[in-house]
Amino acid sequence: MIDTIGIVFPVLVGFVVILIILAMWLFKAIEKDHPETYEALGRPSFLWHGSLENAMDMMRFLFKREYASLGNPTVRVLGDLILLISVLYAIGFFVGFYQFKSGQG
Repeated sequence: MIDTIGIVFPVLVGFVVILIILAMWLFKAIEKDHPETYEALGRPSFLWHGSLENAMDMMRFLFKREYASLGNPTVRVLGDLILLISVLYAIGFFVGFYQFKSGQG
């Protein structure tokens, strides 16, 4: 029987890779189609380390679904996918953590 951690950990790593790719596509789409929003968010990027305040602005933008008000279908789909995968990641993390702590993994 395969242990839960052996399944959950690779899935979580996969989620992280997918989230990074989706976030990069989202940043590029916002930069290209909504430069004023991109500037207001502190020019988010994975290659250039911004401040914690800029990262919090980006998280607020995503979790409040402010991207939906831009009227851009690409940005909306990317933002919704990021939210969905973030929720799935959190669930997977807690399942894995619970299994690890309870010794059932």
